[in-house]
Amino acid sequence: MKSIKWFYPIVGKAEQENVKKVIKINFPNQGIFTKKFEKKISKILKVKYTVAVPSGTVALFMALRALGIGKNDNVVVPNLTFVATANAVRMAGANVILVDIDKDNLGICLNSLEKIIKKKKIKVIIQFKI
Repeated sequence: MKSIKWFYPIVGKAEQENVKKVIKINFPNQGIFTKKFEKKISKILKVKYTVAVPSGTVALFMALRALGIGKNDNVVVPNLTFVATANAVRMAGANVILVDIDKDNLGICLNSLEKIIKKKKIKVIIQFKI
């Protein structure tokens, strides 16, 4: 039976040389390659600023902070998610409020969300679309 490869890395000589350069300058997350990447993304998106971050956790944290989320704010998180979602909320100083998911679509269960909203003041709802 022939299998269909979902994903596999393609690493050629150029990629190997660039990795060597990144390691040599010792700034894998914020060096010249990151600055070049940010400039290219800014150009593609036609925006003045972009920020590359090393992980999804940091991206979620920055989004929460940009929204003004901080100490004692309540943020709803689906109870089926990667731990980084809750970690980002805690990094921002906010409270993680877990809510059940809908078994049919794996999104937040609206009935559970309604019950939570009636009990607590919610500032943000993090919902992932599958």
